Amino acid sequence: MSVSQAQRWIFRRVFEIGYNVDYFGDFDSNLSSHGRKEEKPERIGKKYQWLAYHEFLARISDHLEFKGDDWCINDENGYDGTWQISCRDIDPSCLLKNLGINGKNSIWWWSQTYNWDTAISDVEWLDATDDLPSVELLIDMINPQDNSQWFALENSVQWNEKQSNNEGQKSIRRQISYTLRSYIVKKEDIIVFYEWAIQQNFSGNWMPRSHEQMWIFLGEYCWSPAFEYHNTPYFHSDGWTQGSDDRIPRKVLISTYQYWKETGYDCSIDESYSIYLPCQWLVDEINLRWNGVEGHFYNEHGELIIFDPSINDSGANACLINRDTLLSFLDKNNYDILWTVEIEKHILDEVSYPYRTFSGAFRIKNGELEGQIQKYQDKIS
Repeated sequence: MSVSQAQRWIFRRVFEIGYNVDYFGDFDSNLSSHGRKEEKPERIGKKYQWLAYHEFLARISDHLEFKGDDWCINDENGYDGTWQISCRDIDPSCLLKNLGINGKNSIWWWSQTYNWDTAISDVEWLDATDDLPSVELLIDMINPQDNSQWFALENSVQWNEKQSNNEGQKSIRRQISYTLRSYIVKKEDIIVFYEWAIQQNFSGNWMPRSHEQMWIFLGEYCWSPAFEYHNTPYFHSDGWTQGSDDRIPRKVLISTYQYWKETGYDCSIDESYSIYLPCQWLVDEINLRWNGVEGHFYNEHGELIIFDPSINDSGANACLINRDTLLSFLDKNNYDILWTVEIEKHILDEVSYPYRTFSGAFRIKNGELEGQIQKYQDKIS
């Protein structure tokens, strides 16, 4: 079937399923142009075109052989579902239009404040280490709403110093950002991994990190054919790894995963967002389950074990796991966990954008967090 044949079929079907110029012509012809912008009013005729297009795809999937893409090994067995041709639209398992649905701004998972010292020079500020917010408080935390205790598997936070210009407009002057990630490791390997990690500069995102997935529905995570299709070495595999070129001395497991939802032409969400999820291995090993609440995973007793707090409260993404559950699981199964942290200080109102980076690693030893942060020479002039 040629492209022109497909276009003619879709054009004819638009009128067969109900589009009528007498009913919709005036509206469609008078609709103002918004270019290629996604968030815009669309012609009614365009809606009928989408309906006809998806019906056309369904019909040819029933009657024609699916060849797929030569580069994708998962297409060799033929057609299994619409996830193979990236034509799916609204996610029926995720009804969020945006994050922070309760509108709260407590941000208890990174509640530290930063006192900006405007008396010291920019170079002095960039070089200082005694002013850095506590990494431990970004890993180990208490929810003040119910006094529950949590570890962050992943956490990214930022502090901004805002100053007013001559016109009274505020802009960011200085900035500190933290990127916290965690890795599961066998208990017998933790010492080697930790001693290696505290000597590394993690700038540049060269360490393995959570995969960003936008081609599956949230409710399909960990079990569905769509998830299995995309959970391959070509797209991504969150198995045990030593990173690129086996740079990491022992095999580690990335503890998190990311679900992405982007704005589209259907205007079903207000803005793009992502949700942190536990990696498939943790879901399986701890026997977690999703009960329909976006980004929340429960144990067999219905107790909340892992969730992304930014879904309910206004704040940066994070993936939090119940502290006692994680410690018990690691101890019983001879695993351990290590956190890496990348810290950046920036001066944002200079042409040269001077900055300084710090890197560190933390682990649990005798029930307490221990770790080190190293300073690296970067662009400070």
